[in-house]
Amino acid sequence: MGASTIVSHLILFIVVLGMTITLVSVLTGYVSQTGAVINLKQRSMINEIKTNIKIVSIKAENLSQNSTLKLYVKNTGYVTLKTSCLDVFIDREWVKNFTAIDPDSLELKSLWNPKETILLNVTLPKTLNESEVHEAKVVTCNGVSDSELFSK
Repeated sequence: MGASTIVSHLILFIVVLGMTITLVSVLTGYVSQTGAVINLKQRSMINEIKTNIKIVSIKAENLSQNSTLKLYVKNTGYVTLKTSCLDVFIDREWVKNFTAIDPDSLELKSLWNPKETILLNVTLPKTLNESEVHEAKVVTCNGVSDSELFSK
């Protein structure tokens, strides 16, 4: 075994070692990112499980366009919710004009604590037929929802 054989084996060993180190570093990054994604999804699912809302009451005095529908909604879960992240649907149509207020103080609410009831003043985008039954639905940021039927 000459010097050239030893040098060639040494070069092959260094190349294999370099490839192994590269592979390990790539896999470590992949495993780390996968773990972070799993933790994020787990937190999201826990929040969804701890979230619950209930439409307590609906007051509909007038069902004409631009009139206000009052939805009293209670946070029956264990998570504080952002009212800016709520969606409201009337008869399966998204309504973008609504405000969330504290029914006692009539102040705007941005955070909705557990066991707290808020008043959603919903501006109707169109006139609703007064002789029909309609559906109001409120959806939270993480997809938890409640719906109730109402009529005048």
